[in-house]
Parts: sequence; C-alpha cells; structure tokens
Amino acid sequence: MSDRGSGSGFGVASTALNVPIKDVLQRICAIDLHHEVEILNLENSDIDSNSKDVLKKTLREEYEDKRRPYVDFLNALWRQYNRHPFAA
Repeated sequence: MSDRGSGSGFGVASTALNVPIKDVLQRICAIDLHHEVEILNLENSDIDSNSKDVLKKTLREEYEDKRRPYVDFLNALWRQYNRHPFAA
C-alpha cells in the first residue's frame, strides 16, 4: 500500500491528493479562526448593538467571500479523488 500508514487503503490516487487537500483544509481553518476572532472582538467591543449587527453581517459576507474559493477548490479535489479507481 502506497498510502504510507494512513490506513485508508485507497492507494496512489489518495496519496497524490493528500497534500493539496490538507493544504486547502489548513487555509479554510485559518480563515475560520480569523473570522471567529473578529466576531469575538466585535462582541466584546463597546459598539452599540445595532452597529454590531451591521458589522457582523459585513464580517460574515467577507468571511464567506474569502472562504468560498477554497471550499470550491476542495470540492473539485474531492470530485477528482472520486474519479480515480482505487488501487488495491
């Protein structure tokens, strides 16, 4: 098995995609963490609640815009992964 101890048994196709998938997942996690910190900072600020709501909406839109290309790319990698026949 060329998967080097991952135990998945999916062979070469999975090995070739592991690195880009992990990279994209790390980027998504970094974006998620940054967004969570921004939201916590906003919630802990002295800004009035109406302004907070507007800013939360803006932050959410920015977050989704930053994250979307990576999620789309991850989905494309997943489709590519599922097209390969699994090596025994």
